[in-house]
Parts: sequence; C-alpha cells; structure tokens
Amino acid sequence: MIGNAYVDPAVIPLTVRPFYNLGLIGKEQVEMLRPMSNAVAEHVAAKNSSLAKNKWINLISLLLMLTHQQHGYNFLRYELGVGRYVKFLNRMDIQKAIHVRRTNYSFVNMIVNYQLNSDFLSSSKPHFETLLEHYRVLAYCGHLDLMMPCVTNSENYRTWKWNETEKFINATRLPYLYSNKLAGYHKTGGGLTEVVFIGAGHMVPMDVPAPARDLITKWTHNQKLSPSFPRLEASFITSFIANTTAIYL
Repeated sequence: MIGNAYVDPAVIPLTVRPFYNLGLIGKEQVEMLRPMSNAVAEHVAAKNSSLAKNKWINLISLLLMLTHQQHGYNFLRYELGVGRYVKFLNRMDIQKAIHVRRTNYSFVNMIVNYQLNSDFLSSSKPHFETLLEHYRVLAYCGHLDLMMPCVTNSENYRTWKWNETEKFINATRLPYLYSNKLAGYHKTGGGLTEVVFIGAGHMVPMDVPAPARDLITKWTHNQKLSPSFPRLEASFITSFIANTTAIYL
C-alpha cells in the first residue's frame, strides 16, 4: 500500500505541470521557469542524483513563492497542520521517558535529508512490478497534492510491466462513494488498485480520514469497493459515441 508515493524519478521533470493545470501559474511563468525545469530533467536523465535534487528543491521553492503557497502538499490549505508533536518530543521529561539523549527534535531532519541525496533518483518501479506478480497493491493519492500529483503518478503506473498489465489498463474507472457521497475514484485490475481521493492532498488520512479508512478497510478485507456502474463501462461509452448524439440522464 502506497499513498502519494514517489516511486519513479520519471515524475520529477513534470513538477511544473500541476501548478499550471490547476491555474496557480500562467503560461508566461511556465516559460520563465523552463530553464530550471529543463535543468532538472537533464540531471534526472544523466542520473546526477544530488544535482537533480538540489535543482528540484530550487524549482519547488520558486513555484511556492510564485503561487504564494506555504507548502506543496495541499494547495487549499494555507497551513499544513502537522508537526504539532515537535514541542511534545522536545520536552526534557518526554525525552527522558523514551530514553533518548537530550537533543533538538525537528519535523524535517535536514541531516538525514542530505544523507539521502544519493538515493533521490532510485526507482522503486521494478520492485512494484515484482510484487504485482504475486500480491495485490493499493496506490492512493489526494487530488490536491502538488508535490506528487495524481495525474503524473497515474501516468507512471501505466508504464509498469507485469503479467496482468493489460487487465489494469482496460479496467473501468469507477466512482468511490462514502456515505452515499462522491469521495473519489478507483480503478482495479491485474492486482493493482489505483484510488484518487477528492478533497485531499498529500496527507490523505489527515485530510479525509473517514473515507480513507473506509476504503482501506474494504481493500485489506478484499471487499468490493463500490457498486457496478454499467454506463461507465468502456463498451457502453464506445457504443454511445458511435450511435448517439445526446445522453439523457
């Protein structure tokens, strides 16, 4: 199970796309950023991990500045709303109770972040392709995430190769309902389930806890995620396009 996950470095050069597609920046700003986005793409292609990460962080910083966003994890939330436990973990009595030396705990550990630079362009794609030969995999995302957006990740899933790839490609994408209301969309085939949660960003369980818990519970118990929607089947849509000019709901 993965949520808004960074699986393959192929998505990194596409960082500007969601900001533009969601109307947060204009075409002129896209062109202004093109030299930096091209530099990111070049370093990714050359497998220059540290340089690619540094350029990518600079690109993200510029995008957030241009769009007046505090972070890239949910463009409708001004404050992220996480990390409130930092003060708790920095209390002397708590550090003593959990048997750690006196240290300053921070939400983002830049020392660890820096040490992982060389791993930035590592791809987990081959591992998921192997897993799908034997196990089910759930990949979910929140559609308000700018850092690991649903569209670019979804496109990447369609490049994965395993013995039932075509079953996933040809599966019908269905609405996911929670309490009889639309909460997202899902697609299941060949062992892979892809889910998009509406109204959520990078932190899906925090943004939409009830729908997320409901869907994950159904998936882990191998239950049907939603009722059938015959009108959404590819055969119906293809027939409708070929034979009809108007639809009456």
